[in-house]
Amino acid sequence: MPTRFRDCRASPNLGWRDIQEILADSAYEPAPSAAGFVTNAAKDWNGGGMHFSDDLGFGIVDANVAVNLARAWTEQSTSANMDSVSVAQRNAFSVPVNGTGQSSVIDTQAVRVQHVTVHIDDSNLPAADTRLVLVSPSGTRSVLLNDAGNVGGQDHTGGLDLTGSTIESNAFWGESAAGTWTLQVQDSSGRTIGTISDWTLTIDGDAGTGQAPLVYTPEFAQLASSGGARTVVSNAGLGTTTIDLIALPNPTSINLNGGAGEIDGVAVTVNAGLRNVNLDGSTGAATVTAASAGGSIQGGAGATTIYGTGGADTITAGQGTTTV
Repeated sequence: MPTRFRDCRASPNLGWRDIQEILADSAYEPAPSAAGFVTNAAKDWNGGGMHFSDDLGFGIVDANVAVNLARAWTEQSTSANMDSVSVAQRNAFSVPVNGTGQSSVIDTQAVRVQHVTVHIDDSNLPAADTRLVLVSPSGTRSVLLNDAGNVGGQDHTGGLDLTGSTIESNAFWGESAAGTWTLQVQDSSGRTIGTISDWTLTIDGDAGTGQAPLVYTPEFAQLASSGGARTVVSNAGLGTTTIDLIALPNPTSINLNGGAGEIDGVAVTVNAGLRNVNLDGSTGAATVTAASAGGSIQGGAGATTIYGTGGADTITAGQGTTTV
C-alpha cells in the first residue's frame, strides 16, 4: 500500500483519460487465451494493435507495469483537451426477419479513438431479439448487444425496445476514427421486421493522431516472437516522439537515429524520428543511443548504458547502474 501512495504522488498530473490509457496498455491477454479476443488496428501499443474482448475488456491489468507506466507518463489527457465528434444517420433502414440490416456513417476527423458510443434515437427493435455489431473503418468488429435479457428463448426484459439506448465500446482504442463506420443489426426473433429510423455515432479521444507514446510491455516478446509488423519501431503518422519501454525483463538496445535493435530480447528495426526513451522498471540490460537532435532518456532498474550523439540530452538515472 505505501508503494501505491508513493507512486500516485509521483504522477500527480495524470488526467482521467491517462489513467484509462495506462490501465489498457498494461493489461495482458489471459493464458491460456480466453475466447473472444480480437486485435484492433491501433499502431502505438507493443508495435501494433491492442487485444480486446467484449467480455473481458483489454485483459488482466499487470499492476507492476501500470505503476511504472504511470511514473513514465508525460501526457495530460483530461476532458478539457478531449476531442469529440458525432455523426448522425437519419435514413431509416429495416432489419428482415432472421436477417441482418446495416447502416453506415462517415467520419472525416482523424480523432485517435478512445471511447465510441452508439445512440439508437428511434427504432422498433426488441432488445432480447437483437444483435448489434459496430465495424470501424479499419474492420475491427465490436459486439454492442447480443440478445440482451433473452434466456432460453424467453424475453426477460419485459419487451424492452432499444429506442433511446446508448451503448459504449472501447474495442477501437488507439485506432483512427476517419472513414466509414457500419452498424450491423441482426434479428433473432423470427417474427418481427425491425427498423431503425435514426442513430448517432459519437467518438471521444485525442485530436488528430494524438500524442500518446509508443508503449512496449512484457507482452511484446510473445506478440512479436514470430516477426512481422510489430518488429518495426516507428512513429510514422502517430505524432509522438516518445517510446516507453516498461518493466521489460530481457535485453533492450535502441538507436533513436535508426537501425537494427532489440526490445526485450526480440530483434527489431528502429526507424528514425523518436527522441525520448523511458525504461522505468525494466530489469533487463538496456543500451540507448540518443537522437542527434537530443531528447530525454530515463534509465531502468537494470544496467543502462546511454550513448550521446549530438548533445542537448536530459538524462535521468534509473534504479540500476546507469553509464553515460
